[in-house]
Amino acid sequence: MIHSFLRVCVARSSAAGCATPSPRVDSRRSRRRAASHMRGRNTGSSSRYDSCLEQENDAHIGLLAGKVAQLKQLSIDIKDHVRDDNKMIGELDGSFDSTGGLLQGTMKRMGTMLSSKDSRHMLFLAVFVLFTLLLLYKMLR
Repeated sequence: MIHSFLRVCVARSSAAGCATPSPRVDSRRSRRRAASHMRGRNTGSSSRYDSCLEQENDAHIGLLAGKVAQLKQLSIDIKDHVRDDNKMIGELDGSFDSTGGLLQGTMKRMGTMLSSKDSRHMLFLAVFVLFTLLLLYKMLR
């Protein structure tokens, strides 16, 4: 863990001129030395190392701030989309209500027509149903 952390610090701080321990940590002794350096036992270079960590933290804070801004914009876009969808659902609800009223009136008239004993109304109904079925057949074909 220390080995990979040191490599990352060296790679990021080489451009800034920070002096960090060697990225090659092969033996247990050098690992202990690096760990003691991280704990602050080596006070001469610990301030440089701390400044490198601060620079790295500042870079991470900048990245995090960018991601937070992206999430904020995404949540605003989702909110706008949900508002538009709710508006459209409200309009559809009104349309379905008006269509339901029209169908209910039509069904009442159909019931009245079917209850009458006049054969002329039944002929018109049969012709209408036949015409509607033929029209649907042609459209679907």
